[in-house]
Amino acid sequence: MVVCMGMTCVPSKLLPSLHTQFKYVVDDVWSTAPFEPIVTNAQDTVNNQRVVAPSIQFSVKAPGASQCLVVGDWDDWQYSLLMKKDQATGVFTCQANLKV
Repeated sequence: MVVCMGMTCVPSKLLPSLHTQFKYVVDDVWSTAPFEPIVTNAQDTVNNQRVVAPSIQFSVKAPGASQCLVVGDWDDWQYSLLMKKDQATGVFTCQANLKV
């Protein structure tokens, strides 16, 4: 897995459970990652899902993209975590410290 390169994002709201749902926003297009577990929520929206530890790393390969964010249910889909791009690999990463 790609190292975070020192970028830390800290949401301010407590997570309701140990599972979190999220999506990547790559150049303004909301998408799920095919290598992450995928679930459909109560609103029939398809999202990725993970079991969350206090610290979680997100990464997605998008070599042609100029910007990538990760957004999730840890704060009701309101807070976007800006991901940093490794120019050599095209992988965007972000380390988030989420309260559980």
